[in-house]
Amino acid sequence: MSTNLETLEGAWSANPGGLLFAQYAEALHREGRTRDAQSILADGMARWPKHFSGRLLKGRLAMDMGDLETARAAFQEAVDQDNNSPAALRSLAVVLGKQQYQRQAIDLWVRLSLLDPDNPDAAATARR
Repeated sequence: MSTNLETLEGAWSANPGGLLFAQYAEALHREGRTRDAQSILADGMARWPKHFSGRLLKGRLAMDMGDLETARAAFQEAVDQDNNSPAALRSLAVVLGKQQYQRQAIDLWVRLSLLDPDNPDAAATARR
């Protein structure tokens, strides 16, 4: 077990339900404990429904599990919360592309390339 995970587990034990939930769930996921990560994330999102990093993590976990619809909804909520977030825009564009919503995905890549002109992935994808 990594030191970071141990530290986060200790902090979580001392303050269950705190804002540390997204970091803790991310660490659990990196250690291959996806079910534990989902449980912590679900609890945290119930307590802190507008937690931006939690929304992004929910989408990434869903994508890793092959649940593209849940991922799309989570990333869309993140974009709705912060429509200038490169991470949210990129994640939503990726999942839309995987779902064959190419026009919407390209629109997001174009938007991302305008927000972050130095992003080579956004510029290259937007030109396709």
